[in-house]
Order: sequence, then C-alpha cells, then structure tokens
Amino acid sequence: LLARNAVARGLSVPAYVKTSLAPGSRVVTEYLAAAGLDEPLRKLGFHTVGYGCT
Repeated sequence: LLARNAVARGLSVPAYVKTSLAPGSRVVTEYLAAAGLDEPLRKLGFHTVGYGCT
C-alpha cells in the first residue's frame, strides 16, 4: 500500500535503497498481484529477484 501511495504522489526511491524483492514464497507474489500491488512496486523499481532471504 505504501508503494501504491508513493507512486500516486510521484515519489521515487533514492539510489541508496536496495530495491530487490525476495518474498518468502511464490504465494506472496500471487497475493501482491491479486491485490494490485505488484505494478506500483515495479514502477518504484522493486523487482522479485528470488524467494527467501537476499
């Protein structure tokens, strides 16, 4: 929800922020997509790099 609101306000992620996203399982990715939150995360530069810890 924070990502969605940040995109709506035109905010961006500073270069020093790590934008790799590693949810604990593929189910979490499905939850984000079902809630419509995957696109705002992508717009901010967050992309799934794997599952587990990075």
